Amino acid sequence: MEDDADREQQLSKLSKIRDTYRKIAEIASEECSIASKQSHFRPQLFQSLSKLSSFMEGRDFLLDPDVNQLEELILPKWTAVPSILYALSILTTTGYLSAVPMTKLGQFIAIIYGLVGIPLMVLAAVDIGRFLSDIVLGLYQKVISSMTNLKLFLK
Repeated sequence: MEDDADREQQLSKLSKIRDTYRKIAEIASEECSIASKQSHFRPQLFQSLSKLSSFMEGRDFLLDPDVNQLEELILPKWTAVPSILYALSILTTTGYLSAVPMTKLGQFIAIIYGLVGIPLMVLAAVDIGRFLSDIVLGLYQKVISSMTNLKLFLK
């Protein structure tokens, strides 16, 4: 459900980037007489702009001015690991910004999941705390008892 909406948003973004690259190439060709005479100018310009975009996006991609390869450049955000991390981030209320629901239905489900899951997570944390407290107090009693026995033995 969310993957389709995310892919659509990424396609739109890449399409806008490619259109901007084309406008830059057209303006450069108009302003620079050398650029319009050299056939390799436009591909090299796209390659340089792609490097800049790769740096800004934090991932590699290379837009080709003559080939429509936008589908190949889209990396899926909603795989198993990001989905599990997102579900856990709702329960722990920490947030995870890499993959977030884009559709209204996905956002609604995430809210309901949080409204039910967060109180359950708090109850689980309380139970874990009580369990650890019992262990620590039991160990403390054993240590005190052993120290008392050791003092009696040494006298």
